[in-house]
Amino acid sequence: MNNPDADESTARTPETGYAGAFHVYGYGTPAPPAIAEKARQAQGGGAVAPIEKRLRADEATVRAVLGGSDELTVTVVPVAADPGGATRDRPFEHVDIVFDRGAAE
Repeated sequence: MNNPDADESTARTPETGYAGAFHVYGYGTPAPPAIAEKARQAQGGGAVAPIEKRLRADEATVRAVLGGSDELTVTVVPVAADPGGATRDRPFEHVDIVFDRGAAE
């Protein structure tokens, strides 16, 4: 968070804005282009197989990134399963940020 230059070599600390990780296993080989296009059209252009992931940033990270800024940016760093493998330029359609004051109580 608040580190637009983050990449897979960025230190995983609150000071660098690291909030955590999630993994997707067994998502399979992409569908053949004709099938994928038909599925996209049926779903209105979204992902062929959408998935929702949630990540809860700890208090130290939130305090570190919000302490010096009135704005919050989120950088999602996709990492291929095989080192050096290809990743999509834009692997997510959207990211939602939810602040829950009651979660800490």
